[in-house]
Amino acid sequence: MDNKTFAEHKRRLNPRYFQIFGEIPVMGNFSCTREEYILALEVAVKNKVKIETLLPKVDKPLNKNSLI
Repeated sequence: MDNKTFAEHKRRLNPRYFQIFGEIPVMGNFSCTREEYILALEVAVKNKVKIETLLPKVDKPLNKNSLI
């Protein structure tokens, strides 16, 4: 999946995820491809389950401060 398509999917799904859970997940915290991440985000929003239940986490998760 190219950057533009991935960003479009995230722009559509992130606000809906935020409405349900009050947070936006970070793809870097999960061991998955872009396609797997978007699919999991869609399922999470549809079924109202946290994305953590759908994807394996990485050993060392990212946080806002690690991107600075």
